[in-house]
Amino acid sequence: MFAMFNIRCLLLAMVATTLTGDPLRGYPSNNKIAVTEAVGINSSTAIGHMNTTLSVTCTLCNIPEDMDNITVSWTRLDTSIWVEAEQNVFIDLDLEETGLQIRTDSLAGSNESLGPCFYSSSATDRDDYFSYIDVFFEEELTVKIHHCINKTILAVPSEQDKVWRITKSQTALKIECNDVEVLDLVYADYSDDCVTAWSNDVEKIMFYPGYDTASDQYKKQLNKALVIGEETAGFTVSNTRQDESLVSELTVDGTVNTRDDKYGCDFTSSNGTTYSGVSLIFLFIVTPHGANVTKGASAQLSCVMTDIVKNLTVTWENEAGEDVAGLPGFRYTNGTNLEGVQTSVLVVEEALSSANYTCTLYPGPEPYHTTVTLVVNNCSALSGGFLIIAGGLLRLMF
Repeated sequence: MFAMFNIRCLLLAMVATTLTGDPLRGYPSNNKIAVTEAVGINSSTAIGHMNTTLSVTCTLCNIPEDMDNITVSWTRLDTSIWVEAEQNVFIDLDLEETGLQIRTDSLAGSNESLGPCFYSSSATDRDDYFSYIDVFFEEELTVKIHHCINKTILAVPSEQDKVWRITKSQTALKIECNDVEVLDLVYADYSDDCVTAWSNDVEKIMFYPGYDTASDQYKKQLNKALVIGEETAGFTVSNTRQDESLVSELTVDGTVNTRDDKYGCDFTSSNGTTYSGVSLIFLFIVTPHGANVTKGASAQLSCVMTDIVKNLTVTWENEAGEDVAGLPGFRYTNGTNLEGVQTSVLVVEEALSSANYTCTLYPGPEPYHTTVTLVVNNCSALSGGFLIIAGGLLRLMF
């Protein structure tokens, strides 16, 4: 059974989340809470760049004497949400990165069909699909994969309410129904047309009007809920007992970090009592914008940060590692987080030579650095000219 938090501990958690939450995205920028009396969970938040290794902690505080032999478990939670399956609308979805889930409640024999169509990024019309999937709710459910399978029976769970999960790799397409794999289609096992069609990257989907009559809701599922064990690649868990507290630290390698992940932590004692918490990891993207100018001209460089959950402090350094804020001829702005986007701009008032500058962000204890390049050329502003040579016309390209 699950233990109930002491009311004071629960209120502290609510107040902390309310006071430190980001109004733009609804995420807490730091959900650490100070618990001094009641048994409870103190969870941390990590903010970092994509593909970096980050750590979060859960602390079980004020452990009673009779709570012994405590085990700790971590789970990466599924944070995706269900959306109405509207027809005749392009939906952006990278199927190789993001699994597609679809809810249906159609009965066998209803002759309804689940029929998403798949498109490349260049598609502009609903008939530009390169393939589609049709699951027919006949007396026995069947499936058709355009260019691959004409029709075959699917052995699916008997429940009326079904959740279908479709995933794609470079070599195969898989379909699950209520967590049971019902199709593993390897393109090369079928035809050249199948290989050619599904070698396309899926960038969009559509619930085709008139054909898809069964899809009720869908969601983009970046990853399934994952129970993290000792052998789970990309994750490390370390537990430390500190007086009346137990601190569990989860380190997530940059190779498995996705976007805005939630991690659940459970502390369970030998008597079955469990305390649960949630730690958050927010990832942002930095895009550097360099400049190419003529010698002596002013140059503007920038770092654009997207998917950020709080205003970040930014500094700019030259190749000697000096903060250019104190140097003549340089100025930069920190930028302000507006709807998850922040832009920091460096101005070099008189660019005399090519150089690399470092844009440094401070999302947490560890700074993040990105290089922004300034290229200075010695050509004049003249873009082209003409010379008359021996009665002929020669164009000089600069």
